[in-house]
Amino acid sequence: MYNEDNKKIISVFDNEGKFLSKTSLIRANKLIDRKCAYWIGKNKLCLALSKKDRRNIKDSIIKKSNNICYICNQKSSKASIDHVIPKSYYKNGGSDLPSNLKCCCKRCNKDKGARTLKQYVNHIYKNRQQYMYISDTQLEKLKELSKHY
Repeated sequence: MYNEDNKKIISVFDNEGKFLSKTSLIRANKLIDRKCAYWIGKNKLCLALSKKDRRNIKDSIIKKSNNICYICNQKSSKASIDHVIPKSYYKNGGSDLPSNLKCCCKRCNKDKGARTLKQYVNHIYKNRQQYMYISDTQLEKLKELSKHY
């Protein structure tokens, strides 16, 4: 049925039925696996959340955390959202669901990159001198949190 998985043959619609774009089967399956979209017909995909919904979720997570980064425990005026389980791990839960999203400062988010929280905590322990801005108490909290992801 599909000769090339990278060919943009899947129509993507928002959750109000408005056509947004075309995408590849590979990308469509990633969106499905991450629970960001669902099939609505042959070669038709609907995004689970609108752009506005995603923005509201992000704003809510940041507000609930008081703009405090869950990694370094410091307040950030320009907080971002971290996927505790990275999107690259989509088959193992790296979804855009709120349970996988945390308020994170840009420095920590960029440094964590595509690591899982457990991998990142181990990285911090191995390179402790570079991460003195993260207290020992906070590092223990992260280690404990990483057991749940």
